[in-house]
Amino acid sequence: MTDAAPALAAADDSFHPYGRDPFWQESWYFDWHSDDGAMAGFARQGFYPNLGELWFWLYLFLPGRVVAVRDHSVPLADRWGRFEHRTHGLWWDFRPQEPLSAWSLQAEAFGVGVDAPSDLIDGEVGQPTPVGLDISFEALAPPYRWVAAAGTPQDDDGTATSRFEQFGAWSGDVLVGDETFHLDGRGERDHSWGRRDWWTAPWVYTAFNTGPEFALHSAGADIPGFDAADGYVWSDGSLRRITRFAKDTTYDEQRMPVKASYVYEDEGGATYEVAVTADAIVPVPIEERPGATGPTLFRRGPATFVVDGRSGHGDIEYNTPLKGPFAR
Repeated sequence: MTDAAPALAAADDSFHPYGRDPFWQESWYFDWHSDDGAMAGFARQGFYPNLGELWFWLYLFLPGRVVAVRDHSVPLADRWGRFEHRTHGLWWDFRPQEPLSAWSLQAEAFGVGVDAPSDLIDGEVGQPTPVGLDISFEALAPPYRWVAAAGTPQDDDGTATSRFEQFGAWSGDVLVGDETFHLDGRGERDHSWGRRDWWTAPWVYTAFNTGPEFALHSAGADIPGFDAADGYVWSDGSLRRITRFAKDTTYDEQRMPVKASYVYEDEGGATYEVAVTADAIVPVPIEERPGATGPTLFRRGPATFVVDGRSGHGDIEYNTPLKGPFAR
């Protein structure tokens, strides 16, 4: 395992002191997919103490159906440091059962059900759909702490920022309407704290696996000619840092990624050429906040990955600012 970043402590799976930056956030991301790829989903709880709000996402991808739950107006009030939250028509409790190893995700909400991801492009309008979540994450690999964001001070007040990712197994039940879907699969989780400027920084994020013995995650700036990145490859029972991530993506007329060719390079010089096919990419609206450069186009969802003749499942994420120095 690479040791270029400071070791994580159990407390790092909980909340951290926050600085004055208005875009300072602490968030937990979760991605999952069934072994056959027929069912997938992702969820995020994001805490913005200086904006006084919480962001909650839950997107479910089922055969012939997508259900979206997105609320960016949950008041923070006295909820900083708490994992359980309840607001109008929404309850969730995402918490560690064993820090750096096991998490449970439970939720009850009303979502918007549509037939296809593209139905969400023009707005979050669809069939009101009750959803429930009762799933668990168990680590299959140690957490990887980003070298580039390990203890980096913020510009305004010296508050540290960091991020780590972890590959693991998912199990449990997903309820949609009067149907119950059993989840038995794998995926990723992400925990970050510090400044996150959705409206200025362009990026591409990926995470996938071809089974319990091989997983790869990387993310980097989506700037032509810029291939520097961070992330990990899990193989042969060890983690190795990803240092380069080259991207060549094909988009449709609505700027949704359709397919891509990725080339990753790890710290030992090994390269991984990966063919990617987007399965169900959804736009996730990111409203502007005071001080934001301008609107951004954020897309995320499950994809199929092929590396060295092996096929696997995972997620891709593209953030594209529409104004500012990196507008595309």
